[in-house]
Amino acid sequence: MLTSILPPLLPSDSILFDYYDEDLHSFNVNGKNQRGENGTQQPRLSITSTCFSILALQTQAPHCHKKIIKNSYSSVLLADWRETDLFQAPLVLKTILKGLRDQNETTKFLSRCPESVKQKIPRLIISLIESRPRRRDGKKQKLSCYISYQITAALALLHEEFDTFPPDLLPPDVLEELELALVRSSEVAHDALCRQLAFSAANDYTSYDPTKLIYSLLAYVVTSPQKMRKLPQLPVLNMHIVRLAVTNYFSTQKSNGYFPRGQALQDDKGEKRHSEQLCVLTRHGD
Repeated sequence: MLTSILPPLLPSDSILFDYYDEDLHSFNVNGKNQRGENGTQQPRLSITSTCFSILALQTQAPHCHKKIIKNSYSSVLLADWRETDLFQAPLVLKTILKGLRDQNETTKFLSRCPESVKQKIPRLIISLIESRPRRRDGKKQKLSCYISYQITAALALLHEEFDTFPPDLLPPDVLEELELALVRSSEVAHDALCRQLAFSAANDYTSYDPTKLIYSLLAYVVTSPQKMRKLPQLPVLNMHIVRLAVTNYFSTQKSNGYFPRGQALQDDKGEKRHSEQLCVLTRHGD
């Protein structure tokens, strides 16, 4: 939906392979595994980077790298990912749902997974639903806009694939809670988006945060009625706000292509992470 008003992206599939480790079937921001002090390799499968890369390849060149995608998909699902880690969990669910193009292939793969993996998937879904934005928290949401967007996007995909997803991997009676989470996510994202546009219009650059703006915009769009046709409770998407937000965000882009540093991305250990390129990665993945 945003592609008609976004600047064109450069092909990413060739760039990604600079970060691919053939031994681990994993993508890592440091490329090949780093060597330890004694010269031996320290195996490390990067779940987050691999999920981003699988989703990017499926978007850019789904028919060109089937073997690499399938091997990386298997590596992620069988890795020691944590269903309560809100940096990993949304990306893992998105990868489960969209990492393989064919739904039948996804179902077959999941049916062959170890029981330990199958037990984690319903807990993963519950963890994401319970972490949804809360109306009562207003503008003081507990999670960053980036994390909230990833949770919203993952749950929106699940809702889209709900009828074809293996029912034994879904939590019992989860549809009502899933739909409530998406409605609340849309409301909170819309409010946060309008708040940032108001700060910008008032030239209040102390309060204005382009990171909050862009991830609120993305959460607002992925929960729009155009995307969520089976959820009529959602308000009509306001394309004037969408265009204004996109124009506003890209007006902040620096000459080197980066964007201003905004809201910190914070994990469950309290470690703050900043990334001036994270939005670009997210756009490749979506």
